Amino acid sequence: MENTKIDKLFSEGKYEEAFKQFEVIYKLGGDFKANSHYEDIMLNNAAKLTGSPVQSTKEMLLKNNKTYFDNLDEDVYDEIIQVTTTGYNEDTRLKVNLYKNISGQYKLADNYLGEYDVDTQIQGIYNYDKGKKGIYIRTNGRFDVATVVLGVTSGKLQVKGVVRANNYTGPVDVDKDGTYEVVANNVSQIATSDKGVSKWFKVYDDGRTPTEVKVTAEQAANSTPANQEDSASSISVNTSPSVEDYVFVDSDRRYLTDADLADLSKDKLAIARNEIFARHGYVFKTDEFKNYFTSKQWYVPNPSYDGTDTVFNEYEKANYKLIQQWENKK
Repeated sequence: MENTKIDKLFSEGKYEEAFKQFEVIYKLGGDFKANSHYEDIMLNNAAKLTGSPVQSTKEMLLKNNKTYFDNLDEDVYDEIIQVTTTGYNEDTRLKVNLYKNISGQYKLADNYLGEYDVDTQIQGIYNYDKGKKGIYIRTNGRFDVATVVLGVTSGKLQVKGVVRANNYTGPVDVDKDGTYEVVANNVSQIATSDKGVSKWFKVYDDGRTPTEVKVTAEQAANSTPANQEDSASSISVNTSPSVEDYVFVDSDRRYLTDADLADLSKDKLAIARNEIFARHGYVFKTDEFKNYFTSKQWYVPNPSYDGTDTVFNEYEKANYKLIQQWENKK
């Protein structure tokens, strides 16, 4: 009965109301996560909460929106985690938002403000201790890189550990026991072909300083950090789809300049402007834009989005206006 209601609400784009039916299923002793629409409903709710485009899978949500949902604490409901930044240029800082189910609706429950970081990347959600899941976030600071491990306890974000290095850091289950340590690789600051020295650190639920884990040569040789490429240049990770898929791959996270737009044709400017709407899933009416954006791997149509700019972030609003000004000049 409840699943039939969810089917109907889902087809009508009423994702928040559909989620409330999951609570009914749970109270009746059912497994609401087994519902065929569960992931899609969560993807739509996550997009609305974070003001981001709707993605087709959890993996794309993580890759494109730096957002993820999983069960990180003692209740049965998934938490929604959004990794973003606040501030500008040298004052940029890591910011993590935690959304929890409160009385049938996801609301901002807590946030974490990190140190001054140039770039951030969700490395994944793993067990940092037995039965304890945490979110591993890599940050690129002014002088080093770090992996910050955050957990959720009593509805609040808590730092479980921070591991730093000058080359790369990342989660890895070095001893194959089901919990993930953090590897820290440091290289000489003098030009060298040496791959550097790696050490592995255990993170604790009580947030004490991570301690080094002694590993065998065989364990070290077979240890590959999750989501980590071999090259040191991979520290700055582009979490978006192929750059060639966009006019401006980053128009939702930086301010465009006149220099960016001056040499573009009027048609190209129109695509760049509509690209901002397409990120939010706007369903285009004209064949020109409909055909263009449906050919892009990142575009996910969202019939419930009406094309207003209320969902735009500050970068998108400013860039939309600037692009429109340049269109009028052409």
